[in-house]
Amino acid sequence: WPILFLFLAWPALYLPLVDTVSGLFANVVASIVVRITAAWPIAAAAHGDDTLFFVGRGASAFAVSVGPACSGINGVIGYTLLAGVLAYISEGSIRRRVVWLVTGAIVMLVLNVARILLILVAGAAFGQTAALGVLHPIAGLILFALIVVGMLAAAPLFGLRIRAPEPRPGKALSVP
Repeated sequence: WPILFLFLAWPALYLPLVDTVSGLFANVVASIVVRITAAWPIAAAAHGDDTLFFVGRGASAFAVSVGPACSGINGVIGYTLLAGVLAYISEGSIRRRVVWLVTGAIVMLVLNVARILLILVAGAAFGQTAALGVLHPIAGLILFALIVVGMLAAAPLFGLRIRAPEPRPGKALSVP
């Protein structure tokens, strides 16, 4: 089964899925950001395009677009692939493994919206270079790492014990 799981990371399967879902994902994430920025005016949504936001005023104003790549779909898929393997090798009921996996994916989505808002706040406070040149390139990677480490640390709260494969003398690692 673990080898079959790797087919989910195969571009022939992965790319059509991402192409199909990413636009929808971007629209959902952007609509959440639109609602938040309507109540908390750190950026203004463009009229007629909920994926485009204007940060700042006057000559220093700039646009931020929430495209498919920024929507968090890649983080959710990456998390699901990595955590799926960890759930497979963990000890605990299948129900607990699935709840742990889904919880991590939801956390990834929620914190991705927070990441986008943080980029907008950085842009409003410090300008375009701080938001798009400094924060944007690293925030997603840091977020992904923190969520994976956080979910690993939280595994016992879900009744899971993640165990390492056991070495077999003269053979490859044994995966349960």
